[in-house]
Formats: sequence, structure tokens, C-alpha cells
Amino acid sequence: ISITNLETGGAQMFALHLASALAENHAVYLYDQRPEDRNDEFVKNNVSKKVNIISFASNPLLLKVIWKIKRTINQLGFNFNLRDWINDAYLRYVIKKYKIDVVHSHLALSDYTVCRILKTVKLPIVITLHGDLDAADKNDILYASSIIPFIMNRVNAIVYLTHKSIAPFRKYIENTKIDFQNIPNGYNLKSKFSDNNDKESKHFSKEKFNIQDGDFVFGMIGRGIKEKGWEEAIRAFILVKESLWSAHHINAHLILAGDGDFLNTLKKDHSNIPNIHFTGNISSPLKIIKLFDAGLLPSYSECYPISVIEYLLLNKPIIATRVGEIPTMITGYEGEAGIVVNINESGKCNMEELK
Repeated sequence: ISITNLETGGAQMFALHLASALAENHAVYLYDQRPEDRNDEFVKNNVSKKVNIISFASNPLLLKVIWKIKRTINQLGFNFNLRDWINDAYLRYVIKKYKIDVVHSHLALSDYTVCRILKTVKLPIVITLHGDLDAADKNDILYASSIIPFIMNRVNAIVYLTHKSIAPFRKYIENTKIDFQNIPNGYNLKSKFSDNNDKESKHFSKEKFNIQDGDFVFGMIGRGIKEKGWEEAIRAFILVKESLWSAHHINAHLILAGDGDFLNTLKKDHSNIPNIHFTGNISSPLKIIKLFDAGLLPSYSECYPISVIEYLLLNKPIIATRVGEIPTMITGYEGEAGIVVNINESGKCNMEELK
């Protein structure tokens, strides 16, 4: 199994859990294309010890040296990416050394790399589309249009989570022998390696956040990027917090669980506001979600978000945007397990509806 990186994210959790399930009956090697981005705690809490995690450099010092040499080469004006050359060479070595029978790739950069280095090698390649090739902006469209034809000429099968994620591939699908399968995201309920961090369980409690009986807790978990709608969640919460107290004397809290440059900037700007709690990165999401009364995901774009599955798993009503498969995910025979908010003309969450 190859993946672009093992930072915190839904695609990463999917790959870790899949690798762990397969490792019960098979030899599984999980290749991390960008070890410099790895969240070790997240990985440890979401993967079986039976899975062999491999990368071209597990030593942080070696990674720094490689990046330094790469920058020097670039400054000298040579068009040579040392880091990627080493990664490609090592991945070829791993495939040959461990006599790999099939490669399953996750995320676009990994898909492209695997297809490129195995262009002339007769080895089955399967990719799972997690929505990162959706043409959301001009740069995405250019990137997708440049690598999709190359991928289509090499892969044997493509798994897609949603019909939206297959959209960039549609014009290449006709007259192809590639096997396409729609398989939605899932969650391993019997997993021994998810949600098992006792340190976090003790660290994240109602007492930790000064949450009293009768308080209402909104919560959100995800990657700390702007597109997840963190800023909208904060703005809506500030308005709702005031109205809940004035109208019903209900004290409200907002727990924001995630890490990233954008979210860290928001933390600096809003850390002085009472009852908004920034937890940083979470290795075991279910531990913090247990504190929520409602789960938020006012994202601009989604595919089949695992955070929504986790909210549902713990019976938390959901407030999320009408993107990807979210409306279908929260709809059951007995009705909807939450509220779906529309996207406005600028492509962002409708603030009035969210409030």
C-alpha cells in the first residue's frame, strides 16, 4: 500500500485501517512517500503492529541533509530533484525486495509516482480516489489534466468513494478495460488500534475544558486547513453562544480538534474568547468526539468524510455542508441525523444557515 503521506487525515486513516485488516491474512507493506510529514502518534494509534511501514528515510537528520542538498542543487540552477529521485529508487527497491504482488495507492501524488516508476513493470496497480483530484480550482484542473491520462494508461483498477471523485476521469473511461468500483468509506468497529490512547482519554475530559452539566458542546475535528470551514464555525458559534445564554441561559462550548497553519493562526486570534477550546492534533478522534453534543463540518468541499462517520458512530447529531456524500451519509430510514447547510455563491458555507 502506497500513500502520499501519513499526516492526520481521512485518507490516511483509511489506508492505515485497510492495511491493518489485510495484514491479518497477508504480508502488508505500507510505503510512506513523504516521511517528513508523518504524524507518528496518529499512525501508532491507527495501525496494527503486523503492518510493515517503510519509507526512504526514517531518520529526521537524514531528511534534513537531503533537503539541504536539494536546495543547493536548485540554487545552482540544476533541474534535479534529489529527494524524489531517492524516493523513487527506494520504492523500486522495496517492490523488488519484498516480491510485491499488488500495489494499492492512495492520494494523487502517490498514484502518479507508482504509475511512473512501474510504467513498464507487469504488476497490478489499484488506486483509490479520495477526492483530492476534484477540480476545485484552476491549479487543481491543470494538475489533474496532466496526470490523469498518465495514470489511466497504467492502472488496472480504480476504486472511487463518490461519483464526484470519479468526475475528472469520466472522459477517459470510455473504451477502457480498467475495472471501476464504487466502494464507500467505512469504519472498523472492532479495531484494536483505533481510539486506544489512554493518555488522551485522561487528558480530554469535561473537567479539562470546564464543561458543566447542562452546558452544550459543539465540536469539530479535521485537518487544520481553511477549506474545512473552521473560521465559519467560530464566527457562527460566537453568535449562537450569546443567543443561547440570553434566551435560555445555556452555556455553550466549541471544541476544535485539529492541527495546521490556518487553524493555528485562528487559535492566536481567538484564544482569548471564553469557551472556545483548541486541542491541537488528536491521535484518537473518538476520545474527543465523546464530549460533543453536536458535530460540525462546515467544509467547502468533501468526498466521504470519516469525521461524519465518527460522529454517527457515537450518535452525535451533525451540522455539515451540502457537499460530497454528506447528505446521503446522514440520511436513514427514520430521517436525517442532523442538518445540512447550503454552500453560498462564493463556494463557502452559508453563515446565516450555519448560525
